[in-house]
Amino acid sequence: MLYDYKEVIAIYCNDYNLKKALLDKRIFKIEKGMYSDGEHNFTTVELVLKKYKNAFLVKESALHLIGFVKDEPDKIHIGTARNALRIRDSRIQQHFYSSVNISEFYDGEWDSYENFL
Repeated sequence: MLYDYKEVIAIYCNDYNLKKALLDKRIFKIEKGMYSDGEHNFTTVELVLKKYKNAFLVKESALHLIGFVKDEPDKIHIGTARNALRIRDSRIQQHFYSSVNISEFYDGEWDSYENFL
C-alpha cells in the first residue's frame, strides 16, 4: 500500500520511528514524500495518483486502466484544473481543464481513486 508523508507520520508518530522502520525495512521510501509497505506492490499509475491527489486520469491512460486499450501509453496523462501548478515529472503529460470539480468524479462512497483500481 502507498502512503504519503502525513499518513506515515500518523502510523510511526515521529521522524525517529520512521527512520528506524526504514532501516528495518518495515516500510520503503519510493520517492520524496512517498512510502510503501512493500518494495514493488504498486503501479506507476497508483503512485502518480497518490502523489497528485487533485489530478485524474484522462485520454489514453484512462482508457488503458479500464481495459479499452491494451497498449500502455508512454506517459501517464492526467488532468488538472486550469489554475493548477505545472507538474514537472517526466512520467506525466499534464492536461489543463477550465472547469474541474474533482468531487464530481468521486460521488459519496467514492472518496479516493483506490476504488477504481
